[in-house]
Amino acid sequence: MTAMKPEPKENHLRLLKTPLIYSITILLWLLTAIIAFWQIMTVRFLAIRLATSYFLNQGNSPLMANVYADPFGKITAIIMTVIAIFVVVFGSDYHFDYAGQAKSRKLFAWTFGVQIVLFGLTYFF
Repeated sequence: MTAMKPEPKENHLRLLKTPLIYSITILLWLLTAIIAFWQIMTVRFLAIRLATSYFLNQGNSPLMANVYADPFGKITAIIMTVIAIFVVVFGSDYHFDYAGQAKSRKLFAWTFGVQIVLFGLTYFF
């Protein structure tokens, strides 16, 4: 006599994944993506300002300080773009895997918190 397989129980997490939850997930992901790409320019300008200030303190003219500082802005933009793409792509996958759960909200909170801190740094320099 073969043992009967138990009926699979309905996944309670699947019940949470409604169109409203997915809409909120998409909205949070888009907000994260927009802020991440906006932040590329903000951090680039921060790097240029810091480098310009450094080269001005070294005795260079303002024009030459800007010329020397420009590569720092470009390198910073490239690094921030790679980080932003990583956050957007892997963040979207994580958000959709854990839609409607606390894990998704915690990731969004951490991402948004780091972005706010980086925006805050631009006001001090």
